[in-house]
Formats: sequence, C-alpha cells, structure tokens
Amino acid sequence: MYQSSEIGLSSELSSTRDESLVLAARQLWNAKWLLGGLFIVSLFVAYGLSLLVPDKFGSVATYLPPDDGKAYALLSAPMLDQRGNVLFEMSSDELFERFLVAAQSSIVTKKLYEEYKTKIGDSKALSYLMFIDSLKLTLPISGKSAKIQDSEIFKISAFSSDREVALWLAERYQSLIEEVAISNLHFEFEALKGKVASNLAAQLDRLRNDYNVEAEQRLAELRDRKELLESVIELRLAGSPNQAVPELSIALDGGLPIYLLPDTNLLSALDVVTRQISQIEARDNPDLYIENIASVLSQQKAVQGIELNVDPSSFYTLVIPPEIDDALTSPKRWLLSFVCSLVFTIIGMLVVLLAPILRSE
Repeated sequence: MYQSSEIGLSSELSSTRDESLVLAARQLWNAKWLLGGLFIVSLFVAYGLSLLVPDKFGSVATYLPPDDGKAYALLSAPMLDQRGNVLFEMSSDELFERFLVAAQSSIVTKKLYEEYKTKIGDSKALSYLMFIDSLKLTLPISGKSAKIQDSEIFKISAFSSDREVALWLAERYQSLIEEVAISNLHFEFEALKGKVASNLAAQLDRLRNDYNVEAEQRLAELRDRKELLESVIELRLAGSPNQAVPELSIALDGGLPIYLLPDTNLLSALDVVTRQISQIEARDNPDLYIENIASVLSQQKAVQGIELNVDPSSFYTLVIPPEIDDALTSPKRWLLSFVCSLVFTIIGMLVVLLAPILRSE
C-alpha cells in the first residue's frame, strides 16, 4: 500500500514537471520576436559601445634557437693561451643565452623608448613604465637553462593603438636586441683579447728583463777580466816578476793561471775579452739574442690580428620578421558584442519566464 502511494506521488511530480517545461517553452516561443529583437539590438548596441574602446594591435617576431650542439666559427683565427688551449670557443646554446641576456637588458628598452618618443612625439608618448608594459618577451625555459630545446622558441611582442607603430616597435625592438647582443659579445671578446695580449706582454717583459740582467752580469765579468789582463800586461811591461797572488791565480777558460801565461796568450785573451764586450754593447736589438722570444712575439702578433666575425644570424637558426598577429589584436568587437547580446537575451528569457509569477503575486 505504501509502495503504491509512493509510485503515484512520483508520477504526479513527473507530470507536473513536464507541464512546467511545456509551459516555459510556450512562453519563450510566444516571446520569440521580442527575444530575437533584444538579441539584435543588444548586439549592435554592444558593438557601438565597443568602438569607444581604442584598438590595440600586437606584432610579433619569432626566433628559432640554433641547432643543439652546433658551434660557430666566430673568430678569424683560433685564440690560444700559452699552453695551447683554445679560448673564446662557444656553442650555439651559449650564444643564444647571450642573445636572451641582451633581450632582457634595460639598455634595449631605454634606447627603444627614446626612439619611440621621437617617432610619435613626447606629448603622445606613454610613460616609461606603461611603455615597458607594451613590450613582451616569451623566453624559452625562462631564459635560465643552459640547454635550449629545439622545440622551444623565443618571441618578441610589441603592442600599440596604432597598427604601424606596433609593427615599427617590434622591428626596432628586434634590431636593438641584436645590436646589443653583438656589442656585448665584442666587449667580451676585446676584454679576453686584451687579457691575452697583456699576459704575452708581461712574458716579453720577463724575458727581456732576464736578458738584461744576464747581459749586465756578463759585461761585469768581462770588464773585470779585461781589467785583470791589462794589469798583468802592465806588470810584464814594467819588468815586475810574476807573483802567485790570488787574483793572478785565476785560470782563463780552464787553462793555466794568468800569471803563468805567455805574453802572446795574454794579448790574445785581452783581444777576445775586448771584442766580447764590444759585441754585447753594440747589440741594437737584444730580441735577436733572447731565447724563445720569437715564438712569444709571433703569438702576440697573431692575437692582435684576430677579429670577431659575428652578425645577428650567429645567435639563432631562423627568425620570422615582425608581423601583426590577429590573435593579439584587441578588442575582439564582434565576439565581445555577441557575448554581451547573448547575456542580455538570457536575461530577457528569464524575465519572460518569471513575468507570470510576478503578475500573479
């Protein structure tokens, strides 16, 4: 008995619900022209109001990173250190990282902002902070990974209420990033080149200083020997007997002591010593007599002649020039108008459905 009552109640509720749905559908159908008119009118009104919102155009330049592991010959000749190790050798990934660093540099944005003010005039220009907000970088792996994946790309975006200005901003943004990246790489190269040249110059100074010290020591020895020989010869000429004093007991080149040498040998030794002194004093270019200096001078000349060969294409595999991207253009007036008119139409439908209830109350 209880079960049959429950079934009957369920049937009654289902029937009531069906009747309510039919009634609602009939009310909406009767108001179809009103609702259709509301949709159309709200569509055009919303579109008209959207015209009050200024256009915003977005232009994008896209970069494809270099091939993984690919290296570029940036220098006109290899730069080597004193041990023969190659310096300033970069992979394509390292080059692209330097490009990303340049893209995030405030130097680029400040230069671009000055050019932007010149182009459109100070009175129409945005503030610097608002201008920065109109630029956007899409960095691969936030620009912090040492290894860039081939599938990831780097985008430069610029926005403006003027289509041509948006395109110009992206083009200049792109050019300035490339210029700063090249400038930074040149600065890095010149700093390293200067360091290598400085090390080579210091090595040359050490070699020359060592030579000068040795030459002065040799000259001092030769002058002492010359003075000793001249004193012995002077004693011989004066008829003094030879004496085995310590100074005269010195042997020349492992031979007999000086006081035991014949006169002819003494004169010959004096001539040799005199010529040796003259030769050392007459050396106009000591570098000709310094061991290993030729290789250092050759390396120094080679380093001075090394040039950095870099251009924008060194930093990436391919670049898609700036172009207006419709996906970034706003507002989407017809889409916005359609959404607004749809909302107003739904509100109208609710009013139509609730009107009988409100009238009965």
